[in-house]
Amino acid sequence: MPIAGCERMQGKDRKSRLGDTLSAYVGAIRWGNFETASAFAVPRSGLAKPVNLARLASVRVTGYTVRINRVNETSDEAAVSLSFTYYQEARGTVNTVNQDATWYYEEAGRRWLLDDNLPRFEL
Repeated sequence: MPIAGCERMQGKDRKSRLGDTLSAYVGAIRWGNFETASAFAVPRSGLAKPVNLARLASVRVTGYTVRINRVNETSDEAAVSLSFTYYQEARGTVNTVNQDATWYYEEAGRRWLLDDNLPRFEL
């Protein structure tokens, strides 16, 4: 019985870490710190796309929503929907980019990582 209790606590700790990680990720994007945000994007395939920071310099994010759709039974994978409202300085038109992605828990680093690249902001 203690093992089941330990697993539940581990699951709660991971879920708490997921919330903290998502806050840090969307906060970095919200304030235009795409370099920091890109550190969360580590696809399990190992094929992360390089981030063109110069291209993203003109993106101004005005808001976001985060929804955790599902966390698996072992609390090591989560389906998350993110939505960012933004504009590009030169254009001034407001756009929205959605990102439905899987986040996974990396046991070695005790951290959650995005199994995808950064959202694709249309510029």
